[in-house]
Amino acid sequence: MLALFDKVAADEIVVTDDARTVLGVISENHARRRFFEAFEASQDDIFGESRRLRRR
Repeated sequence: MLALFDKVAADEIVVTDDARTVLGVISENHARRRFFEAFEASQDDIFGESRRLRRR
């Protein structure tokens, strides 16, 4: 999804279903925040909880 924001050079993208009914809008900031939260969670899974404690 992040590549789509880069491709269309938009700050927000309309989300639709297969019938093209508008389901909502997602902002680039929200998408990036969720991406990095998921990335960080996967890093915690790989390196363990101690990594999170050392950062603080």
